[in-house]
Amino acid sequence: MFWLSLTGGRARTTKQQSRPLLSVIEGRFSHPDGVLRLAHLPETFKLDPKAFQYVLNVIANEGTLLWNLHEADGTYRRTALLTEPPQKYVSSAVHKLEEALHVVGRHVGSNQRVIDLGAAPGGWSFYLAKHVGMVIAVDPADLGPELSLPNVHHLQCKSELAGDAIRTLLKGEKADLLVADMNQHPDTTVRAMKPLLPFVKAGGIIIMTMKFYGLGRDRSAPESRILEAFGCSVEPESGKAVWLMANTVSERTFIAVRSQTVI
Repeated sequence: MFWLSLTGGRARTTKQQSRPLLSVIEGRFSHPDGVLRLAHLPETFKLDPKAFQYVLNVIANEGTLLWNLHEADGTYRRTALLTEPPQKYVSSAVHKLEEALHVVGRHVGSNQRVIDLGAAPGGWSFYLAKHVGMVIAVDPADLGPELSLPNVHHLQCKSELAGDAIRTLLKGEKADLLVADMNQHPDTTVRAMKPLLPFVKAGGIIIMTMKFYGLGRDRSAPESRILEAFGCSVEPESGKAVWLMANTVSERTFIAVRSQTVI
């Protein structure tokens, strides 16, 4: 299966041009390196990555070229999810967290508490600090100076040593969210998250980035291993691995709900 790659953005045209366009571009594709590319466009055809009206999808499958042209109004774009103007964050990885929260239909609020595991350099913590009441950032590494905020508490240690400090900060309460965007194999991230699960309330959300390296890796297999590792700590039917638009080709995002049997 091959996907069309249009340099410069998605296609834009007018409704009156849509049918002639499709007949014009047929047969002008090549895919020497496994990516289907358009050889050239008609002179009247323009590319615009932001103000486009239509999206052209083309797939080559078993020698057959399939295409369709649909209105851009139904296209899923990250900018449509933003509740505030785009900002410069410590890390662009914050967009993964934004999108994951949208997928689970949860909105973070000022009365919530979040544990951010593997927080350095601080992209997710910085974003969360603008929306929640308390962020507990757990990472032996340093955070950026912009994280010197009154509602951000940096525990500069590994997760297995953070329990007493987290308990003191939460003052008998539970966290609403446990997130992790660590540059580690999924199995390593899960092991680091397990000591923190008891501090997440029943029905709380767990979000972790699964990172894979090398070609040919199976991105789906770790999902069952993660659920097995978490055991009864999460609702088994809630666990799922999704490929977010903000994920790279070597990433997936695992999302689950904390078990309702939490004591």
